[in-house]
Amino acid sequence: LQMLVVLALAICSFEVRYERTPVGWLIFLIVLHAKRSGEEVSQWLTNCAEAERRKRMKKVLAELFALDNLTDVLFIIVGWFALIRRLALPPGIDAWMAAFCAWNWLKLLYSLRGELWIGPRLLPIFFALRESLGFFFV
Repeated sequence: LQMLVVLALAICSFEVRYERTPVGWLIFLIVLHAKRSGEEVSQWLTNCAEAERRKRMKKVLAELFALDNLTDVLFIIVGWFALIRRLALPPGIDAWMAAFCAWNWLKLLYSLRGELWIGPRLLPIFFALRESLGFFFV
């Protein structure tokens, strides 16, 4: 599914490059992003309900502010902002859409890390990205 998202984003980028609005592909991406958003919210609510059932409020707060959950929430927010802006605004360069495309590309690469045919070649890239993470914030 992640490969489809990256392909659709590449087609959208190509269309925008020639000053066309790719409405069909954007709607396809919105549907896929809505699916992803629903899955993330459902997962988070299930985890919080389970922690609440066990009367562990600290666990609920820890679940809410865990790094992987915060990055998922940020990914969903950036995705919605980028897709709605791209649909509403005329074609042109959009930093939000560029960030969303890059993030999806990294998610695709990360999902391929377990594949035997490409995974060992990707691991040095991930280690280099993790070590250079500080430069992205500067």
